[in-house]
Amino acid sequence: MRSDRLPAPDLLSFLTMQTTNHRRFSLASALVIVSLGAASSLAQEPHPDSVKGIVFDGDLLEWPQDADAVADDRWVFFRHDADEPLSIQSGPVMTVLQIDLDSNESTGHRVVGSDLGVDLEISMTMLDTRDPSILGGGIEISAFGANDSHEALTHMDIGFASLPTHAAKSFEIRLARELAGPGWLERMSRTTSGIRFRYIHRDELFTTTWTGDARSLAMPPLTPGRERFEVKIPGKSADSLRVVSWNVLWGTPSKQPDGFARTLRTLNPDVILFQEWDKGYWTNEPRITEREYVTWLNTNLGDGPWSVMIGAERGVLIASRSAMSRFMPAKFSVKADRKAGIRRDREVRCASALVDTPLGSVGAVSMHLKSRGGLDSREDKIRYAEVGAVHDALKSTMASKKPDFLVIAGDWNLVGGRAPLEHAIDGIDFDGSDLLVIEPRRLGSGDAITWRDQRSTFAPGRLDYALVADDGVELVRAFVLDTTLLDDASLRRAGLHQRDTDDSDHLPLVIDLRRGDKQ
Repeated sequence: MRSDRLPAPDLLSFLTMQTTNHRRFSLASALVIVSLGAASSLAQEPHPDSVKGIVFDGDLLEWPQDADAVADDRWVFFRHDADEPLSIQSGPVMTVLQIDLDSNESTGHRVVGSDLGVDLEISMTMLDTRDPSILGGGIEISAFGANDSHEALTHMDIGFASLPTHAAKSFEIRLARELAGPGWLERMSRTTSGIRFRYIHRDELFTTTWTGDARSLAMPPLTPGRERFEVKIPGKSADSLRVVSWNVLWGTPSKQPDGFARTLRTLNPDVILFQEWDKGYWTNEPRITEREYVTWLNTNLGDGPWSVMIGAERGVLIASRSAMSRFMPAKFSVKADRKAGIRRDREVRCASALVDTPLGSVGAVSMHLKSRGGLDSREDKIRYAEVGAVHDALKSTMASKKPDFLVIAGDWNLVGGRAPLEHAIDGIDFDGSDLLVIEPRRLGSGDAITWRDQRSTFAPGRLDYALVADDGVELVRAFVLDTTLLDDASLRRAGLHQRDTDDSDHLPLVIDLRRGDKQ
């Protein structure tokens, strides 16, 4: 049964810069102690490894209303509020954050009519690279040096991320204090004692359509160097069931097995939900066979024998050491709908299995929804239709099959609206209530990022979700593993290498469940 989230506890604000007027766009952040919990045994506990108390997860309930921006010794945090829901990296406007890193109008790009010298400009939504007359997706970052010279940077250079990744009215934005790029930018980021910043809007003609007020933020001393964390990866208890969901990037385990094998051996899941594991994902090569999957699992993970249940569409499958049978129909279709912009019938990337584990039966569903597209786009409507097909089939299945556990997880690609997720949870729990949306955090950083790709114009975000039926089931824990965040001692203890989770752009999502009393 779902429970409403408790209000955030009293907030401890630190280094907060306040403003005097209520504006259309406000920026706020705080270093706070915040509970992630809900009012039941299924509550997420406060993450022990959150950075200085702030939970970078796209949920802004813990942020004080009267704060604009905040910095600690490694990060700068902002809050961005819009009048209407938007997909901040996919329009419908170009939202631009301009930062004067040294609070000196004589350096950087001189902004006429203001006292800003813009050293760093972040355009959240850029012009389409294929058609520069329209707004596309992704972000563009420029550093402005002397004589208005400028250099393009990547989100990795400045540690940029924003949450939520789906459309919303409020967003959290995070930048690293120590920036990479031209020498003058690196020196300025290390020595600044205060920044000034503002937002502007631009349209597809690159015309400024709105200008926000400039604001200031004092900066505490910097702790240089990349932060890595001492983390003990939680083990699975004897009375709990562990499910891992992982998009493995175009079948990379078949080509580069070592990192995936070490990671999965360490996590020791009972059930694995894979997405995007197919060697012919983009090239129409022959599909990976059931025998090939099983051979890989038995060879690289051991403790078998393993078995798999493969979806009708490429790349989605369920794997387990326990016996499995078909749970839902093997094939899901979305019918063409010209009004919705769905030009042809299409198959949904979904696999399901009824897994007979020693702790009970598991209805496992691995999903991979349509990618790209902002709010109300054609891709957004396809995602909603894909979820609808799975939802209808699952509701019909649950009328006759009642597993002890139900887990739906995968790559949801929620870069448009949140409506597909809301549709998926509707009335599917064992008692007819909504499913529980799991809120995992990356071990170490405590944030909600599940996807990052240094080659992409899109910044890191959350694309992976997991839903569980919680009537009579207890959520023990949930987390996301990113080995690049762990320090050397933690890696040695776990038998992992620092880049083991870097062979995919997605990170493994881990869920531990146990059976409880019916409410």
